[in-house]
Amino acid sequence: MSFMKDREAIERASVLVIAADPVEGERLCARVQRLGFSTIRGDIAASEESELPLSSVRLILVDGRASPDRVRSWIERVRSQVTLAPVLLHGLSECERFRFEADDVLPVEEEAEWVCRVKVWAAASARWERLLEAKIAERTELLERALSGQGLLLDEVRAARARWEATFNAITDGLVLTTPEGIIEQVNEAFARLFDLERGHWLGQSCHRVWERFGRRGPCGHERVLATGASQEEEVQEATTGRAFRVLIMPVKSVRGEILGLVHSFRDVTVERHLQWQARQAERMVLAGQIVSGIAHEAATPLSVIANLAETLLLDVPPDSPMAADLRSIAAQARRIAEMLRRLLDFVRQAPPAFRPLDVNALIEETLALLRHSFRAARIEVVTHLDPELPPVWADEGQLQQVLLNLFTNAIQAMPEGGRLSVRTELRAGTPKPIHLTVEDTGMGIPPEYLSRIFDFFFTTRADRGGTGLGLAIARQIVEAHEGTIEVESAPGRGTRFRLRFPLRAESAGLGVGESG
Repeated sequence: MSFMKDREAIERASVLVIAADPVEGERLCARVQRLGFSTIRGDIAASEESELPLSSVRLILVDGRASPDRVRSWIERVRSQVTLAPVLLHGLSECERFRFEADDVLPVEEEAEWVCRVKVWAAASARWERLLEAKIAERTELLERALSGQGLLLDEVRAARARWEATFNAITDGLVLTTPEGIIEQVNEAFARLFDLERGHWLGQSCHRVWERFGRRGPCGHERVLATGASQEEEVQEATTGRAFRVLIMPVKSVRGEILGLVHSFRDVTVERHLQWQARQAERMVLAGQIVSGIAHEAATPLSVIANLAETLLLDVPPDSPMAADLRSIAAQARRIAEMLRRLLDFVRQAPPAFRPLDVNALIEETLALLRHSFRAARIEVVTHLDPELPPVWADEGQLQQVLLNLFTNAIQAMPEGGRLSVRTELRAGTPKPIHLTVEDTGMGIPPEYLSRIFDFFFTTRADRGGTGLGLAIARQIVEAHEGTIEVESAPGRGTRFRLRFPLRAESAGLGVGESG
């Protein structure tokens, strides 16, 4: 059965006959056709630029009696266009075959041998073609399977990337992926929200651009990670807003330990640090309250006894005697110390602060209204410049009003002959504490040597007029508990200016003034 298949393949095969002499070419074609092959004749003398009809050729028969150069040229041409068809030379002796790269030399005289070799080579050519076709079909099937598998793998890769991106953007900490050279390759949505810039803004930038927001110059944090191979963690503060961030830089390593890139993690810990600070302040206030309560408890009764005895003795001495003056001084100082203790107790015993978005302008107007009669009696003109666009302050209303009352009362006492009190609020964007409150008077001013001490507990320049040295000290404590600052500028005869600055907290940044109540 297999022999019949080979015979059918032989009968279907085509033979290209190349001869220098057309007559000899026709004779060879007829000879091959008698064996059952179809033939195509090629002229060995034709132009070498001509196209060879080799699409169905299974065997190539060349008349070797032409010039060797021509024969060799034709063999090279057919070899370049068809690789499986055997090349048989006709009309050469056995010893001459080695001059050409042919597959076989047909015998000149032995007809049976000539026919046998032609059939064998034709059958071999057909067999090679079938094997090649089978191998091509097999490889094609394998390739199709591979491509199908690659398609499934590509779908899985795309799905995995989508899951990775969703996870990457779901992380609430800001994440930045960089190359070992510090070039930003990817940022997540949380990082873009932290700094209010589109994700695309950062791609391709150096991570130095991120650190510039924290006022950093020189080497970037990732360079220390590259040098040590270990993660680095530190806490930094944004220069423009004062927000605190905990930054963790981690290397991404290959299985061989090479650093392929870095992950920068940014977590906003501003609120966390504020709560910690408030907790520490509360602990200190509890301790201070315990100390003051103990002192007040131990000292209140003796001071009352001293003051009462001095006032009782005053009844038995002439009013204009030196002893009367001493007794009045004893009573006054005892009462003064008792008043200081009372004010300290009032401060440390006050209720825990109730922070909320607070309209500072409204609080200023309310506090000025409470002192309206005092300003009128002291002949003081009150001038206000309140910014209507001022955002709410995250504050305790009662404590902040205590600060304002103290500053306004100090201004009244600093202008015994009358004067002007100016109160201003404004928003200065781009600063860590953008909400500014200024209280300025035209009073006597403060000597330079006292300026550094006016916020100290129990320091006063008005001890002879009942001053306790607690008002400004308590005011500073309250302002700092609101994460603010208070500063003073003054000179004798030129008045005094207090500057208060408060941060714009996230809890109130998005609220309008009308929403603060």
